[in-house]
Amino acid sequence: MKKLFIYTLFFISILYSCKKDEQAVADRSTIDQGLLQQLSQQSMELTVSNFGWKAYLFTSAGAGFSFYMDFDTTRQVHMYADLGPDQSALSAESSYLINLEGIPSLFFNSSNYMYGLSKTGLATFGGKATWAPYSDFEFNFNKQSGDTLFLNGKLLESKLILVKATAAEQQSFQSKGLYNSIQSSVTYIRNNPYLYLNLGDETKIQTSFNYFSKVFSMTWEDGGIIHNQSSAFAFTLNGILLQNPLTYKNKTIKEFYWDTTISQLFAIVDGQRVYTQVSPTPVLPLHTLFGIYYRTIIVPSVSTYPGWSTDFISRRANVAAIALSGSYRLRLDRLVFTFSTSSPSLIFSADIYQGTSKFLANFPYKYTKTAAGVYKFIPGAMTGNAMLIGESMAPLTSERLDTDNFKLDFLVHPQTGQLLGQFQSIQHPDFAFSGTVQ
Repeated sequence: MKKLFIYTLFFISILYSCKKDEQAVADRSTIDQGLLQQLSQQSMELTVSNFGWKAYLFTSAGAGFSFYMDFDTTRQVHMYADLGPDQSALSAESSYLINLEGIPSLFFNSSNYMYGLSKTGLATFGGKATWAPYSDFEFNFNKQSGDTLFLNGKLLESKLILVKATAAEQQSFQSKGLYNSIQSSVTYIRNNPYLYLNLGDETKIQTSFNYFSKVFSMTWEDGGIIHNQSSAFAFTLNGILLQNPLTYKNKTIKEFYWDTTISQLFAIVDGQRVYTQVSPTPVLPLHTLFGIYYRTIIVPSVSTYPGWSTDFISRRANVAAIALSGSYRLRLDRLVFTFSTSSPSLIFSADIYQGTSKFLANFPYKYTKTAAGVYKFIPGAMTGNAMLIGESMAPLTSERLDTDNFKLDFLVHPQTGQLLGQFQSIQHPDFAFSGTVQ
């Protein structure tokens, strides 16, 4: 299983195809001929870099990807990518074309990682069927700055940046350097999911490296207001590169580096190393993160669970017994609490089974919330299946959820270390329950 290579969330099936999709025709009438000549010269420089190119692709879907590309004069390109363990360790060879008519463009016209990324048809990285993660495989040359070329996707406006690689970087790519860098970073992120930074003051800035969506986020509280910034990122030989720099009180973060000595990520801020810090739980309370990181708490279908009070256990068991003994012979399963912060509203869903057939009973609520995170749930009108089991659910709904005020916070599962979300009644402290957060 490749040592349970944690980066398997990035596994995608690269589809190989040689058929070129119809492209939007660019209006070239206003392109200055001098610029065309300059760009044509830049496009020919692809083969000039003796040690290939480091490449960074940022899609319109808000995801980032890194590549190594070595173009030769026979129109072949050798490529590595941070799409998964195979793609980061094994070179793929395919053809490419340079179109010098009108706006010079680079076209990956065969089975390579760049072309495959645009053709997977999967929603793995936030894309949709057909266009996958909204990536291009044909790019217009835009400009050059020193050893860096900037290109724009012709159809979906993906941003591709090519930077000349050094001999040492070429050797690193060819020796599983990208593979090893990804493994180190992702292992650290996965083992320490609740990271934070201190950038010049006492504020703990919660950081999130979502290596599934390839997005980095910083979240902090200031004067009761929650602030959030995010950027797409790509893995590099040395760590993680952000597409857009993020700023906290004039402190800017552009990139994270892997410290091989202490196995920790750090950023360079004002010329100084700022290391990520580890917290056992998120540094911000749960109620501040709904709508940013979480929206659902799922209460499992078990007889007891960490964070469940004896009163909740008794009431849930009572509800299950009443439903099962009723005329419909219904079996109560999991309970799901889904929050919408824009409304604000809550849907309390009960999974119920009649034999092997599953049904949902949805109980709608509006809610208010204080700055301290105390919730008041206001029940709405029951319809459908909720009406059928409304009386059975009374020990949990009309006797508690409908009437009490609640605080929501994190709870760590004592056996597994999994992060849970817990409801705690203010009026009845002996009534509490928990579930997984998503």
